[in-house]
Formats: sequence, structure tokens, C-alpha cells
Amino acid sequence: MTEADVRILKENNGKQVGVRCMDGEIMKIKVISASESEGDVVYDLISTNKPERYAHLTKFDEIDTVMSGPSDLAPQGHRPQNTTLPGV
Repeated sequence: MTEADVRILKENNGKQVGVRCMDGEIMKIKVISASESEGDVVYDLISTNKPERYAHLTKFDEIDTVMSGPSDLAPQGHRPQNTTLPGV
């Protein structure tokens, strides 16, 4: 994760962004807060390709890329199942 990714998280507080984690999880989240001092982001999970790993806090070192809006972050040629969680 880069400084630009942290900036995107901070600039999109209260908005939706796409996040790709180091373990391959691809999430659409609504940012609640991003803390450089804590090295994490607090969010509402909107959708994920790994629903078994439902979480609200992800360490910055687990994030590969952050996009400024919801988008398909899948690698070319791979389209993960976009799973919406119940009650979200």
C-alpha cells in the first residue's frame, strides 16, 4: 500500500472505495476512518469475494491497492464472485 492509497482512503471518508488485499480478497467498502498512526482502516463492508473473512478492520500492510471509487479490481481474465452480505 502506498501513500497515495492512504490519501485515497482519507479523501473518501464516508464514501465507497474498492480495496484489493494482499491475500487476494477484493472488497467494496464504505470508509469510516483511516488512521496512519494505527495503520488501519475502519469500514462498512459492502461486498467481498471472500465472505468467510468478514472483517471491519484491515491493517494497511494487508492492502495492495485502493481505488477512488467502487470498481472491479479483478486481475485481467479473472472475475471474482461479487458477494453481498446479508443485512449490508
